[in-house]
Amino acid sequence: MDDEYFQLIAKPIVVEAYAWLAAEAFVGPGVTIGRRSVLGARSVLFKDTVSNGIYAGNPAKLIRQRRCG
Repeated sequence: MDDEYFQLIAKPIVVEAYAWLAAEAFVGPGVTIGRRSVLGARSVLFKDTVSNGIYAGNPAKLIRQRRCG
C-alpha cells in the first residue's frame, strides 16, 4: 500500500473438477480449489484446499471431509 506505483500482482486461481464455490466467496490469488471441495458462502480462502474438503469462515478453515467419491 505504500508503493507509489501500487503494482498489481496477479496469479491464477485453479478450480478443479466438481468443486463448488458458494455465493460471495472470496478466493485469493494463486489458490487451488481441490477436486470436489466445497467453499461456503462468504468464506475467505487464502490457501489451497484438499480434495473433498468442506471449508467455511474468514479465514476459511477445513470443517470436515465430504463422504463421496
